[in-house]
Amino acid sequence: MAARDADAADQPAVDDDRQAAKDAAVREAGITAAQRAALAVLSDWPGIIAAERGTEVFAQADALVAKLDARLAEGLTPDELASVRDLLARIVRNAEAPDA
Repeated sequence: MAARDADAADQPAVDDDRQAAKDAAVREAGITAAQRAALAVLSDWPGIIAAERGTEVFAQADALVAKLDARLAEGLTPDELASVRDLLARIVRNAEAPDA
């Protein structure tokens, strides 16, 4: 399998890990990552009335996720980040593999 195909196959597991990290980050704001995503949609459509508090919570959660993303990548080059993604995907595959 080509490296690009392997990366595409591993992406769902990496995305799940990132989603879990986002959930943990925005929990401080009292919402889930899915709720943050919904608030993002609301903030993009001025015709949809969103509660002021919802807008504030979204801004707080968005800042927390941006801070998490920066903290996770701090000091790593793009090549190193790619290596980390590869290693994490391999670890997930190992964890999901049936016992031999």
